[in-house]
Amino acid sequence: LGAAGKGLVNTACSAKAALLDSEQLKSWKVGKRLKGATKKLRAPYHLCSSGYFWYIICIQMSSTLSLLVSPFWMGGLLIIYFGGTDAGTVILGGLLRNGMDLINTFILGLLSLFMFSLITYMAFRDTPIGEENPSYCNTLYQCVGSHMISGIVDGSIGVLFRETLWSDVPENIFSNSNLQARSLMVVIFFMVWQYVILNVFVGLIASAFEAMRQDKLFIDVDSMSKCLVCSRHMYDFSSGEAGFQHHIEIHHDPLNYIFYLHYLKVTPDEDLTDTDVAIKKIMTEHVIPKDRAKWLPANKALSLKTQQAIEEAKDEERFKLLQNLQAAVADVLLATTAAAAATSSADT
Repeated sequence: LGAAGKGLVNTACSAKAALLDSEQLKSWKVGKRLKGATKKLRAPYHLCSSGYFWYIICIQMSSTLSLLVSPFWMGGLLIIYFGGTDAGTVILGGLLRNGMDLINTFILGLLSLFMFSLITYMAFRDTPIGEENPSYCNTLYQCVGSHMISGIVDGSIGVLFRETLWSDVPENIFSNSNLQARSLMVVIFFMVWQYVILNVFVGLIASAFEAMRQDKLFIDVDSMSKCLVCSRHMYDFSSGEAGFQHHIEIHHDPLNYIFYLHYLKVTPDEDLTDTDVAIKKIMTEHVIPKDRAKWLPANKALSLKTQQAIEEAKDEERFKLLQNLQAAVADVLLATTAAAAATSSADT
């Protein structure tokens, strides 16, 4: 009975274990399929959000249209200057860095043009403007369009009033207030457009290029003074025998880590070690770059640990020598004191 009971228990346990294994295997397969489907769904989004993808599309469309429609479409291939040359890439990067600020400033300029055109339409629509341009503001739409053209192209709305702006200057402050208000509006628009809005454009572009230079300088200094893998400073390796250059070329060579990631990607899981599987799991399950880099030796280096252990051993040896020296000095003092006491007692 005891043997039969044990057999039944073992059979039930093995069946339960097999059932659990099959359930776990099924859930693992389902999770893997879901992850694969999620990656497939994310692929079009990443592709459409890539600037290089649209760069290639523009080149292909220009080439196709120039072949099928007209050779003038070859002009679209000039976009290669911004995507294939260093100078074009720097210019495009400077414009994109403060892109939203530039767009907001452009919208501010359009709003200012609309505001001045509205003032002109309401207050100065019936003011004589000369025979060459008898009509420029009969409707609000025409008034806004005239201000847009004159403001953006000429940088002043004074050209709308032609010769009357100069010939109808009032003789004193109390005569013809309408013309004085019109002249004041033209001067205010010129100051706002030329000295504020256009200078804001120039300042934003100049600050973008300056920020790009600062970023490049910071990256160059950081790459020359710190290890790309462990982020330890070059001065930390100054007391060692090999030095910082040996550390970044042998111990923490970034290409070795790239090759290791490629090895994890192409090698089946059954051929990997437990450490490799754990690192591969971290890389596949986490999306945030900070979480995916947990396995990297951040602020750690075995050469520094070895060097630190050597320094600690030397310090311990120096401490022992100091203790022995103190003990020897104490013995000498005791012997000297005892000899002096013996001498004094003999004299007595």
